[in-house]
Amino acid sequence: MKRRMQIIKLVGLKADSYYDDAQKLAEAGKKAVGGMGKSQLEKLRGIADCALKVSDVLNYIKNQAARHEKWRENDFADELLEKVNIKLRKDMNEVCSQLPSPPTSDLEKQQIHLMLIREYINQFVTHCFYSSSGVKSSGA
Repeated sequence: MKRRMQIIKLVGLKADSYYDDAQKLAEAGKKAVGGMGKSQLEKLRGIADCALKVSDVLNYIKNQAARHEKWRENDFADELLEKVNIKLRKDMNEVCSQLPSPPTSDLEKQQIHLMLIREYINQFVTHCFYSSSGVKSSGA
C-alpha cells in the first residue's frame, strides 16, 4: 500500500474516534457557538480546510476569541485551542508511530496534523449545525 494511502487510512481511523469528543465540545460551547452564527463556523471550517500550516488554524481561533466575546464564553476558545494544538498533536504522533516507517520530514508530520485538524473541525461544526437545527437526535 502506498504511503499516502496508509496515512489516509490511519487518519480516518483516528478521526472516527473524534465523534463523541466533537459532540461534547459543541454541547459545552453551545452558548458560545449560538452567539457565533453559522458564518463564523463555516469560516472556521474553511480555514481548517485551506490551512497550509497548523498555526493558520490556531491564529484564526485566537483572532476570533480576541474579537468576539462569545468565543471566550465558558473558555470555549481555550478548549478548542487545546484540542487542536495539544490533543490532535498527540494524535498526530500516534498516527506517525503506526506507520511502517517514521515520517520522512517535519512537513509530513505537519500534513498529518492538518488532516486530523480538518477531520475534528468538520465534525465539530457539523455537530453545531445539527444541534441548532432542532432535529431530534435518535442517539447518534
